[in-house]
Amino acid sequence: MVKDLLNDDLLESLLERFYDFGLRAKFKKAMGDHLALELGSEYLNLNTELQTKLLNMDFENLTKRMVGEFIVVFADFLEEVVEHTPSEPSTSLDEPNYALGNISTQNGLGDHDIAPDSGATLQPREYVPYRTVNEVFDDVKKVVGRIGSGFVWKDETLLDISRQINLKGQEIRESYGLSEAQLIGLGVVSLYDIVFLCDDSPSVWIGNRKNAIIKTVQSVADWSTKLEPSGISLRFINHRTDKYPEGTFDNLTNITAVQDAFFHVVPKGNTKLGAALERKILRGKLATKNQGKPDKPLIVVVITDGEPTDYEYFQNTASRFKKELGELSTVILLFSVGETDESVGFIRRVEEDERLNKIVYTSKDSLDFVNAFFRNAEEASQATNTEDEKRYKRHILDEFIMAAEFEFKNQESIGWDF
Repeated sequence: MVKDLLNDDLLESLLERFYDFGLRAKFKKAMGDHLALELGSEYLNLNTELQTKLLNMDFENLTKRMVGEFIVVFADFLEEVVEHTPSEPSTSLDEPNYALGNISTQNGLGDHDIAPDSGATLQPREYVPYRTVNEVFDDVKKVVGRIGSGFVWKDETLLDISRQINLKGQEIRESYGLSEAQLIGLGVVSLYDIVFLCDDSPSVWIGNRKNAIIKTVQSVADWSTKLEPSGISLRFINHRTDKYPEGTFDNLTNITAVQDAFFHVVPKGNTKLGAALERKILRGKLATKNQGKPDKPLIVVVITDGEPTDYEYFQNTASRFKKELGELSTVILLFSVGETDESVGFIRRVEEDERLNKIVYTSKDSLDFVNAFFRNAEEASQATNTEDEKRYKRHILDEFIMAAEFEFKNQESIGWDF
């Protein structure tokens, strides 16, 4: 991420200019083309915001105001690191101590010495953990305690997820451009099984609708496996089975698997959404529950281009998820595709339906807007790793996070407090 322009000589010149203005911090180029703050024999990678601000500075025309603005962001970064780092070693989880020692900053543009004590310790990886394992574990426990799926989560299972967030958090944040809240949201979403119920009636194959659906499912398959590797499942309203000769529609963990699954689906039938929701998803969850088998809470993602031909059936089935599986066992997220009167009307009808508007989260945007994230339709249909691609994945993740928050907020006395 470091510009070629920022060679060692230019970096040294910048540090000298900083010193002239009273900022005595030593930065260096670290592994992975990151800028880092030197702390004795260790170093601390800068976050994306701080690194971008540093790289965009006009070195030759540096002013007191520019340095002052940088110091404000720099001080916030240090405060955040210290805040998320325990001062004592963890004992209950046998995790190492990542304390930074005494990092001192003073207000204004006087001395800004970065003076770690000799006892300061840093994680010997390329990045600092987003949070300690204990802190992440506490947050995960808070959320799990509110999910009424009947599943008794083992602490070791929750600890595994917490460790993944701790180990991969910073890397994931930088890969997708996530905020801290989005990273915690991804951790919460990773506690769920994710099942898509896609409309496969002939009208969905018109224009860009099919590609928009595939792109969305691929995005979820990509980020959903960063912390929990089991993947997602696909179901279709009219497709008779949940598998094809070379594989199944379950445990899809990458964009190629999603593409292969859609390749085997032939458009046909109508939009009996309620019947498919019961037959292909609810029945299986009820069977698992009745057999006393452990199960995870569920995110059901419904994608359709029009109003179901069995609206009342859909209404009743959506309500049954809550009544028969538990109030917080299922999040239902509804996307429309194709900006037609039927699709817009269905979204509006659900939002105005008193039986559904507190149990079904409706996305405000049609999935056709996928093209708005890319320079052209061809790019939108390809599995690229551009900044546009990351931005789209981040947008879809936000929809999942908001759906989960919507579910919590619609239950009495329940809300996220971390």
